[in-house]
Amino acid sequence: MQRRLSILVLVLLLLFPALAHAQRKVSGPRTATLFVDTEPADAQVRLLEIKPKFKQGIALPAGNYVIDVRRKGYLTQYKQFRLADGQTLRVKVTLQRDPAVPLPKDDPANPDVPGKLFVDIEPQDAVIRILDVSTKFEQGVELPAKTYSLDANKDGYETAVFSATIKPGEETRVTVTMTRTGEDPAADASEQPGTLVVEASPPDATIAVEGVDAPYDSGMQLPPGEYTVAVEREGYTPVKKRVAIRPGKETDTRVVLVADVETGEPPDNLTLPDNAGILTVNVEPSDATLTLHGTELPFTQGMFLDQGEYTLEARRPGYTAQNATVAITAGQQTTLNMVLEGDSSLPTPSSSLLGAPPVKLVADEEAEGLGDNGTLTLETDPTTSDILILNIKPKFEQGMELSPGKYRIEVRAEGYVSRRVRVEVLKGRATTYRVALEPAAPQATSMSKAPPEKAAQAKALLDEAQEYARNEQKQTALEKASEAVALDPGNPEAFRTRGSILRTLKRFDLAMADYNRAIQLNSDEPVYYVERAVTLVEIGDVDSACYDFWKACALGQCKPITMARTEGVCP
Repeated sequence: MQRRLSILVLVLLLLFPALAHAQRKVSGPRTATLFVDTEPADAQVRLLEIKPKFKQGIALPAGNYVIDVRRKGYLTQYKQFRLADGQTLRVKVTLQRDPAVPLPKDDPANPDVPGKLFVDIEPQDAVIRILDVSTKFEQGVELPAKTYSLDANKDGYETAVFSATIKPGEETRVTVTMTRTGEDPAADASEQPGTLVVEASPPDATIAVEGVDAPYDSGMQLPPGEYTVAVEREGYTPVKKRVAIRPGKETDTRVVLVADVETGEPPDNLTLPDNAGILTVNVEPSDATLTLHGTELPFTQGMFLDQGEYTLEARRPGYTAQNATVAITAGQQTTLNMVLEGDSSLPTPSSSLLGAPPVKLVADEEAEGLGDNGTLTLETDPTTSDILILNIKPKFEQGMELSPGKYRIEVRAEGYVSRRVRVEVLKGRATTYRVALEPAAPQATSMSKAPPEKAAQAKALLDEAQEYARNEQKQTALEKASEAVALDPGNPEAFRTRGSILRTLKRFDLAMADYNRAIQLNSDEPVYYVERAVTLVEIGDVDSACYDFWKACALGQCKPITMARTEGVCP
């Protein structure tokens, strides 16, 4: 497979010069008619990358199209075809059964299919009984669909009585926490001290608790109540923050100081437009989304701005958004430092997974007691991601037992780009995959075109960048492309060109960001999807790459997906 991927990337890169900017929009007179006959007959049909929802006999303009046909329990199938002027086309698609889906559970309405019961109990060695039937309880016990009464017993604990409703063919999971004998959960502990832990950034900042004589020490004990924490450091704006200490609890808080704005001379080899300065921003975490207010232009690093005041906003899921006002001085380079503060009320991405490959097999170990099955575990970033197994009924559970085979998994989280991946479960093995999501790019904003003189300068810079790239002077090419982006940030070709250069430098994360922006600015250009797909192939996200290849085909450029299918990379 690795050799096939390498061949595909090489051939596609050689193909790029021949990729015309062919575009097809679903507009104008509709002169062709489409019917799709499916087996089974109730399968769902979707037209990819165009707005009209498919219906039998839909009228469409002449051109290339891609459909996908799917049904629960079957393997999704893609079909590409061309409609000619005045043609009435009838396409036949027969779906194949998904071998990973057990046949007896395909009918969710069958009341005779048993369900499974799991009980998460604390303490874990408590003895659980099913009171309604003689069946002995064990984790995953199969029971006919109905509501059952259960109890749990352990020396030193009060007997816990609870119920569980079993549904046909589904897993039911109940959580029970037992109470120790003689323990009063409502005992008054209002006078117990609490502890305070302050995490400051930068870490060498000075921390003090106002109104408390003792110097701050991490984990210091304080009587219950509200306190003011003061954090300061030379060169940073001091911050005061109110915190509440609760009886017998630990209060953790994070205080982030923002560095003063730095100004300096622009690089010697860069000529600034009249009355303009340069703005760069160092933000932590580095993948935060930056939005520039007071102008219709989106923010890009090192952009030129007319002299004046601007407001910059930084956002990242799991962090509190932050605004900063910055003054741009003509002829000067201004650098703004921003550090976002984690928000405990929001899902925080797992920093240990940031920068990890999008999909990676991290463990494949032998496991006992699985019989003919295997287990599947997914580590996700962010850890709060929702995980779905596509086309089969059981809801995903970490370490769940599955029949051997390949499965399609969708991982999604608010503020991130959803990802569909293909994983494999092996007989008698415990398999663990890691899936890292990318933060969603900000929505494209309406923006005015750059003035003609700036657009012309940007075009000249892009021509220079491409010439330097052809001569293997990649760093110079990157600098020229970045200047073009700053001059004309509404031009998708500027981002595509810089993304292509970044890809050759193996800076895939930055290349993906540029391709995303190019597609936001012009979602009808197939070349952008093809180049993004090539980048996805190189970083190992084949599922997402195949979807981009199909998108490009739907927009009129079908050679890449044909090659990918010939090489066995895409279905």
